[in-house]
Amino acid sequence: MKKYLLALGVIAIAITSCGKKELEEQLITQQALNDSIQSALNKRNAEVEDLFAQLNEIEQSLGEMSAKYVSVNKMKNASGEMTDDRRSKMKAQLADINQVLNANKAKVDALNRKISTTSKDNDALKTFVGHLQAQIFEQQQQIQALTNELEQKKATINNLNKDIEDLNKQNTSKDKHIMQIEDEKNTAYIFVGTRKELVEKGVITRAGGFLGIGRKSLVSGESDLSENNKIDIRRIEDISLPGKKINIISPQPEAAYRLNGDAKRPTGLTITDPAKFWEKSRVLIIEVK
Repeated sequence: MKKYLLALGVIAIAITSCGKKELEEQLITQQALNDSIQSALNKRNAEVEDLFAQLNEIEQSLGEMSAKYVSVNKMKNASGEMTDDRRSKMKAQLADINQVLNANKAKVDALNRKISTTSKDNDALKTFVGHLQAQIFEQQQQIQALTNELEQKKATINNLNKDIEDLNKQNTSKDKHIMQIEDEKNTAYIFVGTRKELVEKGVITRAGGFLGIGRKSLVSGESDLSENNKIDIRRIEDISLPGKKINIISPQPEAAYRLNGDAKRPTGLTITDPAKFWEKSRVLIIEVK
Protein backbone atom coordinates (compact mmCIF):
# COMPACT_ATOMS: atom_id res chain seq x y z
CA MET A 1 0.00 0.00 0.00
CA LYS A 2 2.80 2.40 0.88
CA LYS A 3 4.50 1.59 -2.37
CA TYR A 4 1.32 2.41 -4.20
CA LEU A 5 0.96 5.78 -2.50
CA LEU A 6 4.59 6.63 -3.18
CA ALA A 7 4.14 5.87 -6.83
CA LEU A 8 1.11 8.14 -7.00
CA GLY A 9 3.10 10.93 -5.39
CA VAL A 10 5.89 10.59 -7.89
CA ILE A 11 3.38 10.71 -10.77
CA ALA A 12 1.69 13.84 -9.33
CA ILE A 13 5.00 15.65 -8.98
CA ALA A 14 5.89 14.76 -12.57
CA ILE A 15 2.52 16.01 -13.83
CA THR A 16 2.84 19.26 -11.85
CA SER A 17 6.33 19.91 -13.21
CA CYS A 18 5.17 19.27 -16.75
CA GLY A 19 2.20 21.71 -16.44
CA LYS A 20 4.36 24.51 -15.05
CA LYS A 21 6.76 24.21 -17.96
CA GLU A 22 3.96 24.39 -20.48
CA LEU A 23 2.51 27.42 -18.69
CA GLU A 24 5.86 29.17 -18.78
CA GLU A 25 6.17 28.46 -22.47
CA GLN A 26 2.66 29.85 -23.05
CA LEU A 27 3.52 32.97 -21.09
CA ILE A 28 6.69 33.49 -23.14
CA THR A 29 4.73 33.04 -26.35
CA GLN A 30 2.06 35.51 -25.19
CA GLN A 31 4.70 38.07 -24.23
CA ALA A 32 6.34 37.74 -27.62
CA LEU A 33 2.96 38.23 -29.27
CA ASN A 34 2.28 41.29 -27.13
CA ASP A 35 5.71 42.70 -28.00
CA SER A 36 5.04 42.12 -31.70
CA ILE A 37 1.64 43.83 -31.49
CA GLN A 38 3.13 46.76 -29.57
CA SER A 39 5.95 47.04 -32.09
CA ALA A 40 3.42 47.09 -34.93
CA LEU A 41 1.37 49.73 -33.10
CA ASN A 42 4.47 51.81 -32.46
CA LYS A 43 5.46 51.55 -36.11
CA ARG A 44 1.95 52.49 -37.24
CA ASN A 45 1.86 55.43 -34.85
CA ALA A 46 5.26 56.57 -36.06
CA GLU A 47 4.06 56.41 -39.65
CA VAL A 48 0.94 58.40 -38.79
CA GLU A 49 3.01 60.98 -36.91
CA ASP A 50 5.38 61.23 -39.86
CA LEU A 51 2.43 61.71 -42.21
CA PHE A 52 1.02 64.47 -40.00
CA ALA A 53 4.47 66.08 -39.81
CA GLN A 54 4.75 66.14 -43.61
CA LEU A 55 1.21 67.47 -43.96
CA ASN A 56 1.89 70.18 -41.37
CA GLU A 57 5.00 71.16 -43.29
CA ILE A 58 2.94 71.45 -46.49
CA GLU A 59 0.29 73.50 -44.67
CA GLN A 60 2.99 75.88 -43.40
CA SER A 61 4.34 76.24 -46.93
CA LEU A 62 0.85 77.06 -48.20
CA GLY A 63 0.57 79.74 -45.53
CA GLU A 64 3.82 81.29 -46.75
CA MET A 65 2.53 81.18 -50.33
CA SER A 66 -0.64 82.98 -49.23
CA ALA A 67 1.47 85.75 -47.71
CA LYS A 68 3.52 86.05 -50.92
CA TYR A 69 0.32 86.18 -52.99
CA VAL A 70 -0.99 89.01 -50.82
CA SER A 71 2.32 90.85 -51.38
CA VAL A 72 2.04 90.45 -55.16
CA ASN A 73 -1.59 91.54 -55.09
CA LYS A 74 -0.62 94.70 -53.18
CA MET A 75 2.04 95.38 -55.79
CA LYS A 76 -0.61 95.05 -58.51
CA ASN A 77 -2.98 97.47 -56.75
CA ALA A 78 -0.26 99.98 -55.88
CA SER A 79 -0.69 103.46 -57.31
CA GLY A 80 1.38 104.60 -60.23
CA GLU A 81 2.03 103.32 -63.72
CA MET A 82 2.34 99.58 -64.29
CA THR A 83 5.87 99.61 -65.68
CA ASP A 84 7.50 96.69 -67.52
CA ASP A 85 9.94 96.26 -64.61
CA ARG A 86 7.12 96.09 -62.07
CA ARG A 87 5.16 93.64 -64.22
CA SER A 88 8.25 91.43 -64.70
CA LYS A 89 8.84 91.27 -60.93
CA MET A 90 5.22 90.30 -60.32
CA LYS A 91 5.31 87.60 -63.00
CA ALA A 92 8.54 86.19 -61.57
CA GLN A 93 7.04 86.02 -58.05
CA LEU A 94 3.86 84.42 -59.38
CA ALA A 95 5.94 81.83 -61.23
CA ASP A 96 7.84 81.01 -58.00
CA ILE A 97 4.58 80.68 -56.04
CA ASN A 98 3.08 78.47 -58.73
CA GLN A 99 6.17 76.25 -58.73
CA VAL A 100 5.93 75.75 -54.96
CA LEU A 101 2.18 75.04 -55.23
CA ASN A 102 2.79 72.38 -57.88
CA ALA A 103 5.47 70.78 -55.69
CA ASN A 104 3.10 70.78 -52.69
CA LYS A 105 0.31 69.31 -54.81
CA ALA A 106 2.61 66.47 -55.88
CA LYS A 107 3.55 65.83 -52.23
CA VAL A 108 -0.09 65.81 -51.10
CA ASP A 109 -1.08 63.42 -53.89
CA ALA A 110 1.77 61.06 -52.94
CA LEU A 111 0.80 61.17 -49.24
CA ASN A 112 -2.84 60.61 -50.13
CA ARG A 113 -1.92 57.43 -52.01
CA LYS A 114 0.17 56.28 -49.07
CA ILE A 115 -2.66 56.98 -46.61
CA SER A 116 -5.08 55.04 -48.81
CA THR A 117 -2.90 51.93 -48.56
CA THR A 118 -1.57 52.14 -45.00
CA SER A 119 -4.13 54.10 -42.98
CA LYS A 120 -7.53 53.23 -44.36
CA ASP A 121 -9.25 53.84 -41.05
CA ASN A 122 -7.61 57.20 -40.26
CA ASP A 123 -10.34 59.73 -41.00
CA ALA A 124 -8.34 62.61 -39.47
CA LEU A 125 -5.55 62.17 -42.01
CA LYS A 126 -7.97 61.95 -44.91
CA THR A 127 -9.75 65.12 -43.75
CA PHE A 128 -6.42 66.93 -43.39
CA VAL A 129 -5.38 65.89 -46.91
CA GLY A 130 -8.72 67.03 -48.35
CA HIS A 131 -8.30 70.40 -46.67
CA LEU A 132 -4.82 70.85 -48.14
CA GLN A 133 -5.94 69.81 -51.61
CA ALA A 134 -8.76 72.37 -51.51
CA GLN A 135 -6.33 75.07 -50.28
CA ILE A 136 -3.84 74.30 -53.06
CA PHE A 137 -6.60 74.39 -55.69
CA GLU A 138 -7.86 77.75 -54.40
CA GLN A 139 -4.37 79.28 -54.43
CA GLN A 140 -3.70 77.98 -57.93
CA GLN A 141 -6.94 79.57 -59.11
CA GLN A 142 -5.92 82.89 -57.52
CA ILE A 143 -2.49 82.76 -59.13
CA GLN A 144 -3.99 81.94 -62.54
CA ALA A 145 -6.53 84.76 -62.24
CA LEU A 146 -3.85 87.29 -61.32
CA THR A 147 -1.57 86.05 -64.11
CA ASN A 148 -4.41 86.39 -66.63
CA GLU A 149 -5.16 89.89 -65.35
CA LEU A 150 -1.53 90.91 -65.81
CA GLU A 151 -1.51 89.50 -69.35
CA GLN A 152 -4.73 91.37 -70.17
CA LYS A 153 -3.28 94.60 -68.78
CA LYS A 154 -0.12 94.00 -70.78
CA ALA A 155 -2.19 93.51 -73.94
CA THR A 156 -4.17 96.66 -73.16
CA ILE A 157 -0.99 98.63 -72.50
CA ASN A 158 0.57 97.28 -75.71
CA ASN A 159 -2.52 98.37 -77.65
CA LEU A 160 -2.40 101.79 -76.01
CA ASN A 161 1.30 102.08 -76.77
CA LYS A 162 0.61 101.15 -80.39
CA ASP A 163 -2.17 103.74 -80.55
CA ILE A 164 0.18 106.32 -79.06
CA GLU A 165 2.90 105.30 -81.51
CA ASP A 166 0.45 105.62 -84.41
CA LEU A 167 -0.68 109.02 -83.14
CA ASN A 168 2.94 110.11 -82.78
CA LYS A 169 3.60 109.01 -86.35
CA GLN A 170 0.52 110.89 -87.53
CA ASN A 171 1.55 113.96 -85.55
CA THR A 172 5.08 113.69 -86.90
CA SER A 173 3.71 113.45 -90.42
CA LYS A 174 1.40 116.41 -89.78
CA ASP A 175 4.21 118.40 -88.21
CA LYS A 176 6.43 117.59 -91.16
CA HIS A 177 3.68 118.65 -93.56
CA ILE A 178 3.07 121.86 -91.61
CA MET A 179 6.80 122.61 -91.56
CA GLN A 180 6.94 121.92 -95.27
CA ILE A 181 4.07 124.36 -95.89
CA GLU A 182 5.70 126.89 -93.57
CA ASP A 183 9.01 126.50 -95.37
CA GLU A 184 7.29 126.98 -98.73
CA LYS A 185 5.57 130.10 -97.41
CA ASN A 186 8.96 131.51 -96.42
CA THR A 187 10.87 130.46 -99.52
CA ALA A 188 12.26 133.04 -101.93
CA TYR A 189 14.84 133.10 -104.72
CA ILE A 190 17.68 135.51 -105.41
CA PHE A 191 19.32 135.96 -108.78
CA VAL A 192 22.32 138.28 -109.19
CA GLY A 193 24.11 138.49 -112.53
CA THR A 194 24.74 140.37 -115.73
CA ARG A 195 21.94 140.88 -118.21
CA LYS A 196 23.35 138.15 -120.42
CA GLU A 197 23.61 135.69 -117.54
CA LEU A 198 20.07 136.39 -116.39
CA VAL A 199 18.66 136.04 -119.91
CA GLU A 200 20.52 132.76 -120.45
CA LYS A 201 19.08 131.41 -117.21
CA GLY A 202 15.60 132.43 -118.31
CA VAL A 203 15.25 134.75 -115.34
CA ILE A 204 14.53 137.85 -117.45
CA THR A 205 13.42 138.61 -120.98
CA ARG A 206 14.09 141.62 -123.21
CA ALA A 207 11.02 143.29 -124.65
CA GLY A 208 9.87 146.55 -126.27
CA GLY A 209 11.93 149.20 -128.07
CA PHE A 210 12.65 149.71 -131.80
CA LEU A 211 15.47 147.94 -133.60
CA GLY A 212 16.85 146.82 -130.28
CA ILE A 213 16.81 150.34 -128.86
CA GLY A 214 14.82 151.05 -125.72
CA ARG A 215 14.24 147.46 -124.74
CA LYS A 216 13.48 146.72 -121.09
CA SER A 217 14.49 143.83 -118.91
CA LEU A 218 11.38 142.05 -117.56
CA VAL A 219 10.94 139.17 -115.14
CA SER A 220 10.45 135.98 -117.07
CA GLY A 221 7.56 133.66 -116.29
CA GLU A 222 9.81 130.73 -117.12
CA SER A 223 12.51 131.33 -114.52
CA ASP A 224 14.60 128.33 -113.54
CA LEU A 225 14.13 128.39 -109.76
CA SER A 226 17.26 126.49 -108.88
CA GLU A 227 17.89 125.20 -105.35
CA ASN A 228 21.17 127.13 -105.48
CA ASN A 229 19.22 130.37 -105.49
CA LYS A 230 16.74 129.33 -102.82
CA ILE A 231 16.65 131.16 -99.47
CA ASP A 232 14.55 131.25 -96.28
CA ILE A 233 13.28 134.81 -95.84
CA ARG A 234 13.13 134.28 -92.05
CA ARG A 235 16.90 133.92 -91.95
CA ILE A 236 18.11 136.29 -94.66
CA GLU A 237 18.40 140.02 -94.03
CA ASP A 238 21.66 140.92 -95.74
CA ILE A 239 22.52 140.16 -99.35
CA SER A 240 26.08 140.66 -100.66
CA LEU A 241 26.55 142.56 -103.93
CA PRO A 242 29.64 142.76 -106.22
CA GLY A 243 30.27 146.49 -105.72
CA LYS A 244 29.16 147.42 -109.21
CA LYS A 245 26.29 149.36 -110.63
CA ILE A 246 23.07 147.43 -110.19
CA ASN A 247 19.47 147.45 -111.33
CA ILE A 248 16.80 145.73 -109.25
CA ILE A 249 14.41 144.33 -111.87
CA SER A 250 11.95 142.55 -109.56
CA PRO A 251 9.21 144.70 -107.89
CA GLN A 252 10.69 145.03 -104.40
CA PRO A 253 9.69 148.43 -102.91
CA GLU A 254 12.59 150.80 -102.20
CA ALA A 255 11.14 151.65 -98.78
CA ALA A 256 11.66 148.04 -97.65
CA TYR A 257 15.46 147.94 -98.10
CA ARG A 258 18.63 149.98 -98.12
CA LEU A 259 21.82 149.69 -100.12
CA ASN A 260 25.12 149.53 -98.26
CA GLY A 261 28.39 151.19 -99.31
CA ASP A 262 28.49 153.48 -102.34
CA ALA A 263 24.94 154.07 -103.54
CA LYS A 264 26.11 153.83 -107.17
CA ARG A 265 28.23 150.75 -106.57
CA PRO A 266 26.73 149.06 -103.48
CA THR A 267 28.45 146.19 -101.72
CA GLY A 268 25.32 144.89 -100.10
CA LEU A 269 21.57 145.13 -99.59
CA THR A 270 19.83 145.04 -96.19
CA ILE A 271 16.15 144.15 -95.97
CA THR A 272 14.57 146.51 -93.45
CA ASP A 273 10.95 145.38 -93.80
CA PRO A 274 10.78 141.71 -94.85
CA ALA A 275 6.97 141.60 -95.08
CA LYS A 276 6.82 144.51 -97.56
CA PHE A 277 10.02 143.49 -99.34
CA TRP A 278 8.65 140.06 -100.32
CA GLU A 279 5.01 141.05 -100.54
CA LYS A 280 4.78 141.44 -104.33
CA SER A 281 7.38 138.92 -105.40
CA ARG A 282 9.32 136.06 -103.83
CA VAL A 283 11.94 136.40 -106.54
CA LEU A 284 14.64 139.06 -106.19
CA ILE A 285 16.42 139.78 -109.47
CA ILE A 286 19.44 142.09 -109.44
CA GLU A 287 21.07 142.95 -112.74
CA VAL A 288 24.75 143.82 -112.48
CA LYS A 289 26.03 146.31 -115.05
